This record gives sequence, C-alpha cells and structure tokens, in this order.
Amino acid sequence: MQKKRPVSLIIPFHEFNNLLNDILRSIYNWSEYPSEILIVDNSLKKCKLDLRYVNFLKNKKIKIFVYRLKNSFPGQARNYAIKKSSYKILCFLDISTHAKNFWFEENYKLIKKKNIDIVYGRTFFLANSYFEKLLRISIYGSKPVRTLPGSFIKKKIFRKINLFQSNVRAGEDGQFFFENLKKKINFLLSNNTIIYRGLLNQNFFDIIKKWLRNYSSIASNNLQYIKKQKILYLGLLFSSFSLLIFAQNKLDVILFFMLIFYFCSRSLVLPLARSRRKDFLFIMANSPIIFIITLILDMIKSYSFLKNIFLYKTCKSQ
Repeated sequence: MQKKRPVSLIIPFHEFNNLLNDILRSIYNWSEYPSEILIVDNSLKKCKLDLRYVNFLKNKKIKIFVYRLKNSFPGQARNYAIKKSSYKILCFLDISTHAKNFWFEENYKLIKKKNIDIVYGRTFFLANSYFEKLLRISIYGSKPVRTLPGSFIKKKIFRKINLFQSNVRAGEDGQFFFENLKKKINFLLSNNTIIYRGLLNQNFFDIIKKWLRNYSSIASNNLQYIKKQKILYLGLLFSSFSLLIFAQNKLDVILFFMLIFYFCSRSLVLPLARSRRKDFLFIMANSPIIFIITLILDMIKSYSFLKNIFLYKTCKSQ
C-alpha cells in the first residue's frame, strides 16, 4: 500500500502549465507520497492545475496549496514555501524535472538516517537531438549532476544557515551548497536520479540570452561561491592583456600554447571527466564544436564579471 509521509514538496512555477501538470501526473505512480504540495506561482498568468490530478491528490488526502508571488526569483519562491510548510522534511522539484517512481520513497529513507540533514538530488539532463547532446556535453556532461531539485532537506538546517538567496535569477543553489560546506552539514547524494527536460527544443541563441541574464545577476550580487571562478576568469583576461602589451617578442609562441591548453581543457578534458564512457567518441569527433560553444559561454561569464567590476567602481565614485 502506498504510504503518505510527513514531507512538504515545494515546486516553484513559471509559465508552463503542461510541465507542472506532468509533475502532478507522475505522482500517480510514486510508491510513496508527500503530505502536502506547495506550488509558488511567479508567472504573469495564474497557473492552471488539471482537475484530474487535483482530485487524485485530494483522494489521497494530500494537501495542495498554490501561492501567487508574481515576478519572484526561484530562491524567493522557495523561501516563501519553506515558511508556509507544515513538516520537518522538505523536498524540491522544478517544473522541468521528472521524478521516477521510487525517487520519493528511497530519498525519504535516506533522510531519516541518523545525522543526515540533506539528501542532495542527482539530475540527468535529457537530450535527444544532436545539438541538444552537444549542449549537454558542453555545459553539464552526461553523468548525473548534484542539484537542488531532487533534494530532501530537513527544515531545521535553515536555522543554521541562511535561506536561499532571494534576489538572484540563478545561482541560489550554488550558494546554498557553498554555505552547507562551510557549516559542515551532513549530507548524502541520492541514489535515485531525476530527469531534467529543460534542454529539449532549446536553440543556442536562447541559451546565450539565459546565460547572459543569469550570470549578470550572479555577478552583480557577488555570490560567495562564484569568487574563485571570478578570480580565475579575470586572472586569465588580465594575463592575456599583459602578454599583448609586454611580451611582443614571444607573444605568438605563448598565445599558441595558451590556446592549445584552453582548447584541450574545455573541449576534451572537462567534457570527458563529466561524461559517460560511451560518449568518448562523440566528444572526440565534436571537440571543435564543443570548444566554440564553451568559448562563447566563457566569454559571457567574463563579460558579466568585468561589467560587475565596472559598475561597482562607477557606483563607488558617485
């Protein structure tokens, strides 16, 4: 018999009703259920829940709450739901994710273990087309990645650390991981992966716009977890400009070796480390394209970090 557990499931919602209803439909097949579902709707139009799934949840005596928090960022939406939640254990999904039938049951067993405060989600990024697979390899890899969606978290840990960063479009999950590491919170990685479908039907122009928007937000809010990455990117830029100015005689040789190192790192070493064995030939055959994709995305990061420094100095001087 399927059991209901004292857990609050939190789902931020933005725009896509079909994806939200897909999550509710998938709960049909779960081996165990949460006691309540909190949906925080930050879209321009109110979300529309399919009555079939709402009635199913009611029949299972699962409470469902929909809160309107228009134009809120993901961290703010999750924080609102955390404060409204009724139970000591929270779990998180996003609308582009799909949880397998035993995801809830298995992670609930893990979080109930002594001294475990967090079971981090592991997400496999779904890709069907050739271009989607190139994007996945270039950005995430084809191995499951640690993510906030798919995680089970004991509510009490938010008394030890801050709630999620509420004023950023993205990066609140990275900051959360960083703070947990500093506070030495006990955690496990889930054995049961969830599937992310957000790469499907994406074009590269949309990816560029999203990265530009997100990294501009991350950089402008000076999130701590990104500091090392910011130093690395700005250090590489500074080194390149210094070479152009001061190393004219040896410039060609130095830049050649820097380019070879960068090419190998971004198009071969990192993609292979983050991917499964069966993707080896795919990566080797497509390394020039992977290099171009990662180069463009790295340029977006560098631009965002430089823009942040310029704006900071401008504001300070005024």
